[in-house]
Amino acid sequence: MENAELDKIIAELDELVEKNDFKQVKKICSDLLKKHPKEADFWFYLARAENALDNKKTAIEHYNETIKLNHEYQLAYNNRGLILL
Repeated sequence: MENAELDKIIAELDELVEKNDFKQVKKICSDLLKKHPKEADFWFYLARAENALDNKKTAIEHYNETIKLNHEYQLAYNNRGLILL
């Protein structure tokens, strides 16, 4: 995926997060991950959506996948830790 395309998608996801539209974030990320299963950002946003929808176990699994794909994804470590508190 091209950086410009990824940046555009991330901006759209950020707007949806600001509006608390986590069902839409989940739908978009689930669809994107079918085509781009190794894109850590999509796993991260899917995890955020699952957490916001009170699916804590699933959110942790998705944060784990984010970290597996990008060991330097600090927000994934942080958000996973907050769930585990």
